[in-house]
Amino acid sequence: MNNKKLIRLAKADLHRIVKESVNKVLREGVYNGTGHYSGSNGTSR
Repeated sequence: MNNKKLIRLAKADLHRIVKESVNKVLREGVYNGTGHYSGSNGTSR
């Protein structure tokens, strides 16, 4: 069963969502430059 919904976003709304998502990732951990993401608990993802 397909539970996906189609929604319409204004360009400004999309930019805000992307910006908030990127900032959340940056707050949670630091990209360590080796091609792996090191989260705040030190695990690689």
